[in-house]
Amino acid sequence: RTHHRRHVHREYLLAVQAISRLTPSSHAGGPECGEGLVRELRIGLVGAGWMGKVHSMSYRTAQSAFGPEPAVPVLAAVADMRPDIARRAAHDFGYERAVDHWREIVDDPSIDIVDICTPNDLHFEVAMAAIAVGKHVNCEKPLAHSLDQARQMAEAARDKGVTTIGGFNYIQK
Repeated sequence: RTHHRRHVHREYLLAVQAISRLTPSSHAGGPECGEGLVRELRIGLVGAGWMGKVHSMSYRTAQSAFGPEPAVPVLAAVADMRPDIARRAAHDFGYERAVDHWREIVDDPSIDIVDICTPNDLHFEVAMAAIAVGKHVNCEKPLAHSLDQARQMAEAARDKGVTTIGGFNYIQK
């Protein structure tokens, strides 16, 4: 069990690294690094259950594992189907705020990455909405219910120029 958690933890740290390398800086802030400020990546988590907690813990410890480069994840907002769970998650996991609906995260211009940890039947809808407004997406498995939906997601991301990643272990360059 501990072995599995270590690999899950690494998977999301790699997602932050991959996305930060491919994204022009839109939010400057954080500790000084080299010639300027370290890029902040503002995370909006959709789904505050067990997997949402795992993702949150990974983002919170990214700096201790990788240092301030290439980016510092900021836990900006969390949404859940139950607003009371979102509020508790914001408090327990360290998010700046809780919102009542996932669309508030997707529509928030300050959010860089939408991290989808919802029940499987919402992955496609949330991801497509996020991609449509230019958000990067970290989506738990399965991406969608069908190969056709997964292809639609990939095509939309390519057309919009955003980075997407699925929750897999052992990501290699």
